[in-house]
Amino acid sequence: MARRMCQGAAFCDRVAARVHEMLSRDEASPVDIDNVEHLVRGINLEEEREDREPAHPVLPPRPHQQSESSPAGIINFRKTWLYANSRLPPGMLPFVAYLPTWSLVCRAAKASLEAYERPHGEQQRQGYSDADPKHGTKAFVIKSQTVDDRKLLVVAIRGSQKNRVDWAINFGFAPRQPEGFLDDAGNWCHAGFLEVARAMVGTVAAQLKRHIEQDPAWAGCSLMFTGHSAGGAVASLLYMHMLSRTIDSGLTALAGVFRRVHCVTFGTPPLSLLPLRAPRNGHKDKNQFLSFCNEGDLVVRADWAYIKSLAKLIAAPAPHTIARPRLRERVSRQNLKSDGPEPAGKARHATRWPVPDGSLSAGGRMVLLRQRPNVRSPSVEAVQLTDGELRGVVFGDPAMHRMSLYKQRVDDLAFAAVSGGDSG
Repeated sequence: MARRMCQGAAFCDRVAARVHEMLSRDEASPVDIDNVEHLVRGINLEEEREDREPAHPVLPPRPHQQSESSPAGIINFRKTWLYANSRLPPGMLPFVAYLPTWSLVCRAAKASLEAYERPHGEQQRQGYSDADPKHGTKAFVIKSQTVDDRKLLVVAIRGSQKNRVDWAINFGFAPRQPEGFLDDAGNWCHAGFLEVARAMVGTVAAQLKRHIEQDPAWAGCSLMFTGHSAGGAVASLLYMHMLSRTIDSGLTALAGVFRRVHCVTFGTPPLSLLPLRAPRNGHKDKNQFLSFCNEGDLVVRADWAYIKSLAKLIAAPAPHTIARPRLRERVSRQNLKSDGPEPAGKARHATRWPVPDGSLSAGGRMVLLRQRPNVRSPSVEAVQLTDGELRGVVFGDPAMHRMSLYKQRVDDLAFAAVSGGDSG
């Protein structure tokens, strides 16, 4: 028994390590689901096969993906889509936004994607600050843009990279009190992201102040924090810190300089015990705090309990997805009209994976991006999402976490909003 418990813990650790490796890949490199599965080969599932043989074994890798040196199986992340709670129900309220908001979102997506690129040349390095592992800060870039004759400063924070520092930050799940950082000191936050945000306050404030001093015309413009994955988490905390009313810092002192302060993030993990919300403050009520997540993106559900549950799902047999025709024929009209349990003929839709309760919540006004249900054409929709609705789902597809996919989808939705058509 003790041996199996140790094996299970080690298996969860290996899954977490491979997930981090996949999510930290260079955004410039093309990835599809087959490449994702190839990355996680090498995790031995033999200890999970000792007790049972899967009723529906995972599909083997393609011939060109076979490794002669390692007979180990692959992790089939597509298996998460076989569960009923891998998708949210159809008919959710649509996310409706004005064209200026879509323009803001598209610029945030572009900046978040470009934050993964290292600048080349003196001109590109303007406004760029490299990561400092010694002080625990992430790389970020401040870009100045003009939108409809209005000036916009964008602070884009880079997401995770392949290094031990980012690994330690991302898996520092234990919440910590944000005393002296947020107004609500009782709303404990993800320790790793909170530590990074604290360390970056002075650097970000100095860069913004220098930018305004060099060109005073930028005073009174709008400011937007943005980022993808861990970068979005840190951006959210810096945004909430800047708008705090009871905290004094170099960043909070600059809040009154800007006409609007926005935050738009993509694929952000859970951050705090209670969902972070933008404070309401008179003329700044038009501040936007938006958090976009793809249906299936495992990072937006990622805490340690969830990752362990996902590891168990991967090791477990695939759920039955084919209902028996005879049982389907026995369903009477009375059963179909009743309010009781679903008939056996619908069993293929009823298999749900038990999701553990998460300790942390997502921040901002959440927007779910997904393929439009019951539509054959590749059409994307944006719907409103709450933290409570997100807690019941099992997301486990690393391919849905790509920032390039987020950008493609918001660009399509923005174009559809302008043209009056469907995205896709």
